[in-house]
Amino acid sequence: MSDVTTSDVTMTSRPAEAVPARDEQLARVEIALLGTILALALLGNGMMAGVLRRISLRRKLTRMNRMMAHLTVADIFVAVCHVLPQVGYIPLPS
Repeated sequence: MSDVTTSDVTMTSRPAEAVPARDEQLARVEIALLGTILALALLGNGMMAGVLRRISLRRKLTRMNRMMAHLTVADIFVAVCHVLPQVGYIPLPS
């Protein structure tokens, strides 16, 4: 087996003035898009969870219904833990 050494890797850093300027209009569009994705994910999956809850009150859930419930919970988890932090990390234009 061959050993990998760090001497084969060269790292260069860019000066601070080489960072491109931030496009404020693009930032506003990105925030709006992420907010829309978050709202639709929470609304749609919340409605699905409500429907599955009503079904479970009347009768036992089938395998397909249980799978849909697990997918709904997973999608809500992804929306909250992935999309929401992205909206929070984007600095708002002043």
